[in-house]
Amino acid sequence: MTHQEFENYLALVSRLLRLSRAERDAIGLELRDHLELRVAELKAMGHSIPDATRQALEEFGDAAALAQQFQLISRSYQRRWMMRFAVLCSAFVFAGLVFLMAMWPESARFGTPNHSFAQQEVDAKHVAAVAATRIEGNLELSETTRRNRLIDEKLNESVEWGFDEVPFREVRQLLAEQLGVNVFLDESAEHDSLVDDEPVTFQATRLPGRDALKLMLKRYNATYVVQRGVLSVISLDVATSPEYFRRKIFNCDGIFASDQGCGEDELIALIKKVVEPENWLETNGDASATVVGDLLVVLATESMLDQVGDLLRDLEHDMNRTRDSFSDDEEVYK
Repeated sequence: MTHQEFENYLALVSRLLRLSRAERDAIGLELRDHLELRVAELKAMGHSIPDATRQALEEFGDAAALAQQFQLISRSYQRRWMMRFAVLCSAFVFAGLVFLMAMWPESARFGTPNHSFAQQEVDAKHVAAVAATRIEGNLELSETTRRNRLIDEKLNESVEWGFDEVPFREVRQLLAEQLGVNVFLDESAEHDSLVDDEPVTFQATRLPGRDALKLMLKRYNATYVVQRGVLSVISLDVATSPEYFRRKIFNCDGIFASDQGCGEDELIALIKKVVEPENWLETNGDASATVVGDLLVVLATESMLDQVGDLLRDLEHDMNRTRDSFSDDEEVYK
């Protein structure tokens, strides 16, 4: 089973889904995450990539049957949303009626509403708030993205490492305990220069885990990638291959809303100019960046994602500082 056949399977399921484009894209991304995660698990168990891919697809079954299951789930989900929307509308209508009754003038024919109406208004608003919260609560992250973000948070924490001729196998076990995830040694790193028996000597003090890990692995021509909720150690020689790319979403509302002004096209152009310019689609690479609303969706290497995140944080910080300085100057001139 080749990589192309894997992509053909995903494309076939997407075409068979009689849903909106947004729904098809969302299901396609989720299905890809689960398939790739299963392939990674099978690879870790000793299967070759073709065998792992074949077995994963066989477990997911016929494309037409799988598409039909997704359609049934989608229809059921739409019906639940319609019912919840109707309940929410009813709650708001009731709240509006209660508010009108509460504002009824004292000289009106029917007199002033008593305290019970005020209590009903509070109850109605509470019902509306609960309904809105339940609807919003259904918008959850995919399981893969949730696990990836947990790993990112752990890697941003400072570490204290002191390895002296420690076999890399034990280093991996320590990382797994600290991050609470599986840490795999990819075959690309094994074929290069890093194996589990390799003695590792490395010191790190009060350094973010992601930076410490990159520095340690670089000595062995290796790096890491976070994919499908798993941290994999790979060779630096294959780090720019699309196979090891990861999709990550950044919230940019603080940048777009700034008075200093930064449009979507300007932000993407700046990122592609500053962060490894040679690796983006418009040049000779495969990485991509797209803005959706206030969100920036980037598909790139782990190193590029880290650099994009740092750049966005610095941009927002400096924009806010410039805005505050400008506000202080206005106060002085007043």
